[in-house]
Amino acid sequence: MKAGSWSEEGLNIISKTIGDTQINVYADRPLSLGEMLQRTAAQYPDRTALIYDQNSITYGEFSSLANKLSSALQLQHDVQKGDRVAILFTNTIEFCVCFFAVAQIGAICQPLNYRLSPDEMVYQLNDTGASALIFESIYMDQINRFRDRLDSLKKLFTAGDATDKNIPNINELMEWKGKDYLPVEIDEEDVAAIMYTSGTTGKPKGAMLCHRNLICNAMSAAYVMEIESDTKQLILTPLFHASALYSQLMTSVLKGGTIVIMKAFKTRESLELMAREKVNLVIAVPTMYWFWANLEDFDQYDFSSLKYTISGAAPAAPELIKRLSVMFPNSKFINAGGMTEAGSFTFALPPEAALKKLGSIGWSTPCMEIKVARENGEPAVANETGEFLYKGASVFKGYWNMPEATEASFTDGWFHTGDLGKFDDDGYLYIMDRKKDMIIRGGENIYCVELENTLYAHPKILEAAVCGVQDKIFGEKVKAVIVPKAGVELTEEEVKSFCKEHLADYKVPEFYAFVKELPRTPTGKVIKSKLKQ
Repeated sequence: MKAGSWSEEGLNIISKTIGDTQINVYADRPLSLGEMLQRTAAQYPDRTALIYDQNSITYGEFSSLANKLSSALQLQHDVQKGDRVAILFTNTIEFCVCFFAVAQIGAICQPLNYRLSPDEMVYQLNDTGASALIFESIYMDQINRFRDRLDSLKKLFTAGDATDKNIPNINELMEWKGKDYLPVEIDEEDVAAIMYTSGTTGKPKGAMLCHRNLICNAMSAAYVMEIESDTKQLILTPLFHASALYSQLMTSVLKGGTIVIMKAFKTRESLELMAREKVNLVIAVPTMYWFWANLEDFDQYDFSSLKYTISGAAPAAPELIKRLSVMFPNSKFINAGGMTEAGSFTFALPPEAALKKLGSIGWSTPCMEIKVARENGEPAVANETGEFLYKGASVFKGYWNMPEATEASFTDGWFHTGDLGKFDDDGYLYIMDRKKDMIIRGGENIYCVELENTLYAHPKILEAAVCGVQDKIFGEKVKAVIVPKAGVELTEEEVKSFCKEHLADYKVPEFYAFVKELPRTPTGKVIKSKLKQ
């Protein structure tokens, strides 16, 4: 017996060999992101594609804007195939246009997390060797503070009301009246995006996603969520995240559906927007659902149009799933997820099993395989804990500039996730623990070693260890346990201020403990379970 999988009956699936690995792919898939957008625009030119605030564009307009921006970038600003183009935006229509404009001329898009500290942003931009950065004008001052530390950046582009008129504005470039961009030969195995994920070494790693990865993940997600051309989705999470980008924007463009974009999540405003726009599908992290559940007047809103509520980023707690069945009685609930390296819809729990299999993450989705393996690589049996290994169409090509880390992550085509779990007698999967030392706070992945390295850089800290503390709303919060150097005074506020300077805000620990020594095993390993006490 092995872990269960979603049925592929009725799907047009064929085998493809990548190197020495054979995977399943969709036979009728678009072969590039540009082809996917152009195909949908030709089929549904007048259908609304994106809604943001008081603005909206159709697929015909979406395609036209992307084509004009592609032309201006390629012909006027010499952005070519293989160039890394970073984009720094809040959730906007411009983010979506930029992503496809960059992809369809063969350049590689690098979405940046706008919550990163300057040090973190500089590292990622220098790591990829990004030659261009397209950013929302609100980040101008931030970029100016670290611009001279960027090794390879040659071109800046802004969007919105820019103060520096010497920097080209993409809103003007999207009105390009020159020649169309020169056709670029794009193979579906070409890298389309580099998405950063924290690594266990403490240094973030750039996951290389090819066109096939993004398209096949979108096709599987659309199948599981039953997305069609009349589906209206609401995006609540940042577009630089895999969930919003892979599972929502891509699925909607694939099928010709409509995306309602929220700039940033706000509890009441999100409910008002969902009801006003008569949204059919929403993906949210458990934290957001808890915020909604805690509103006393939640029942005043009409969600009769809502067909699907999806929980991503972290498994939803059984208590939350029960609450959602009452809050959204007409909606099907799916607990789904994955990881940056393997697509955002690697697994999904069928709606009919949501209340029967509380705590389960479901089955592997079409064109993906999940194996639970023992330490020696042999398959585990039912109810035996092992490591989750992934193989399939959505699994990434490897880590940018990290061939050794890439090689260490794969065994015979199977990607080692670092997640520990099991499957039950019915084949349903359960995540039991994380082999990699990671905290999931409100849907954001935080690696302890990265925070520990930052704390060790403080001149008054001798030793430090970080762990996650369970929290009903955020899932987990961050706790730092610190051993100060002898003879010095060190305050919580001092450490917190240091962390805020060097880390993204969501990574800054919320709980602090100062101790004389860290609890360790006889071999010297920190006992993380004792840190939580």
